[in-house]
Amino acid sequence: MWTLLKSSVTANCAEVCWKSRNAPREVGKALEDAAHVAGSDVLLGYLSFYNNVQQAAKRGVA
Repeated sequence: MWTLLKSSVTANCAEVCWKSRNAPREVGKALEDAAHVAGSDVLLGYLSFYNNVQQAAKRGVA
């Protein structure tokens, strides 16, 4: 019984180690995705503001 339990624990440890090996890569990818989304939101806000300023300048609004 001890051998069966020991092999089960070893297999479980191997599985956890294998899955956690990719965890930093997955976290990094999620952070990169979040940064791209945040960056695109900032860019869209900036472009909207810029277009409003351009329209105001065309109309002579100071």
